[in-house]
Amino acid sequence: MENKILIVHASCGRGHEHAAKALAEEFGCDCHDILDFAPGIFKMVYCRGYRFLVKHCHWVWILIFEISKCDLLNRVTHFFNTLIFRKFLAYVRREKPAIVISTHFFSSSLISDIKDEIACKNVVLVTDLGVHPVWVNRNVDQYYVGLECTAEDLLAQGIPPEKIKVTGLPLREGFYAESVEKDIYEILDLTRDKPCILFLATDLRRMTYLPGVLKKLDPDFHLVVSYGGNLKLKERLEQLNLANLKLFSFSDCIWVLMRGAEMIVTKPGGLTVFESFQLRKPLVFTHFIWGQERSNMDVACARGVGFYARCAHELIEKVYFVHNNLTAITQKMFPVSNARSLIREYTDQLFSSTTI
Repeated sequence: MENKILIVHASCGRGHEHAAKALAEEFGCDCHDILDFAPGIFKMVYCRGYRFLVKHCHWVWILIFEISKCDLLNRVTHFFNTLIFRKFLAYVRREKPAIVISTHFFSSSLISDIKDEIACKNVVLVTDLGVHPVWVNRNVDQYYVGLECTAEDLLAQGIPPEKIKVTGLPLREGFYAESVEKDIYEILDLTRDKPCILFLATDLRRMTYLPGVLKKLDPDFHLVVSYGGNLKLKERLEQLNLANLKLFSFSDCIWVLMRGAEMIVTKPGGLTVFESFQLRKPLVFTHFIWGQERSNMDVACARGVGFYARCAHELIEKVYFVHNNLTAITQKMFPVSNARSLIREYTDQLFSSTTI
């Protein structure tokens, strides 16, 4: 299978990238960021522009998200993408992979134009639990989706059932480990007399109330907060001098920290939500990006394993509710399996039907 499968993502979202790299690790094949094939100025503007809009121009992003459902606009956008990503198309024509798996709609749309020319299968992994129309393309041979509700969303948009496989979302290998040598308590040197809450993707601009919430929760919980690269947040939280607060930047073994936490407080990114499902960890959501993340949150909340907190009071309330009802909530978790092995099985079937 070497050099016959090409996996493509776009680095504007960590979920797209993590899913793609998990599959590349599983297959031992090439994995590329499609934005690397575009002019440098486009990659910079696209990535930074997206982050700026979702953080600072919320209503503009909502407008773009809704307008992008228009078929005519998508056709115009696709035309310009064929020009912007012509190096990517040239690369695919030269390499002639038998199967291209895309975790971003840019590449799947482009592959649909040349799949017959190079005799390849066009496969899409939808990395969110809802499906925006930009993902929908009649020239996609197979869709891999996380849950049944995602499959139903595709069916409602006219995709035939035989093209849809409910596999779960592929995660990094550590999320499938049955046990770990060290847990969050050992890694962060925590006492075991209190449960641990893990705060991910914290945004102090949207969560100005976070310091006050941490003060309220500190007596009863270990509070582990990821500040990412936000040094201002780190400095602000350090000034609280809380006995049970631990801060970390990034972790290459985040699954270990998640596994040992009682619950995850975060925003509803597709991969983060599914990682929590895999580890059977309840979720408390503090904010979301309109559109794809709202869909992820709605799925978790409807199942009764996710809870949305709109303010400080609600966040504290939801945390104690989850703590006091932990067993009942975890019993409601979606049944998930090893998506990597399932996707490999279905892709092997596609591969055997592809003319090499």
